[in-house]
Amino acid sequence: MTGPAPRFGDIWTIKHSLVLPPEPRLIVSADDFNEDFHVVLTARIKDVDLPEDDLTEPIRGYGAALLYMVEWLPRTSLHELVAAVPADRHDLLGQRVRLPFGP
Repeated sequence: MTGPAPRFGDIWTIKHSLVLPPEPRLIVSADDFNEDFHVVLTARIKDVDLPEDDLTEPIRGYGAALLYMVEWLPRTSLHELVAAVPADRHDLLGQRVRLPFGP
């Protein structure tokens, strides 16, 4: 991947194979980390309407990010920036991301 580092709250697609369609992922690692390292922490996005709770984040047009299903991915696996969580939700999103992992 070339260009600027992904940002917290961005939704990028990743491409797993030549057959499967790109899969959206929510970037949940901090911006400083994303700039300094070649991996990012992502949350899977499920194409379903789930009720909003502490472990999901609604992603308009994509479904819900499952904040308890996170995965490290190399930045090179990021394919295309397609959306972003509004900046006014970032504080709440950061709190929700930390919940499954404890204090």
